[in-house]
Amino acid sequence: MYKKKKHVIIHLMSIVNFDVVEKARLKKKLTPKQLAALLNITQSLYSSIKHGRRQFTLREVEILWRELEIPLNKLIIKQ
Repeated sequence: MYKKKKHVIIHLMSIVNFDVVEKARLKKKLTPKQLAALLNITQSLYSSIKHGRRQFTLREVEILWRELEIPLNKLIIKQ
């Protein structure tokens, strides 16, 4: 039997606070296209996230946290 490693887990019921992302994006003076490139996604995909048709992946959340310097407790909303 193996031991499970402890990781930071974002539950499926958690979502990203997009208002916080937008404020941080504007503070960093990034366009939506520039932020999409930073996240390695298309601007169209970023728009889908903005309009709630898709959520950020864990990798994208990590990039937002690191590059936009958003504390995780402000970035993630638990529902």
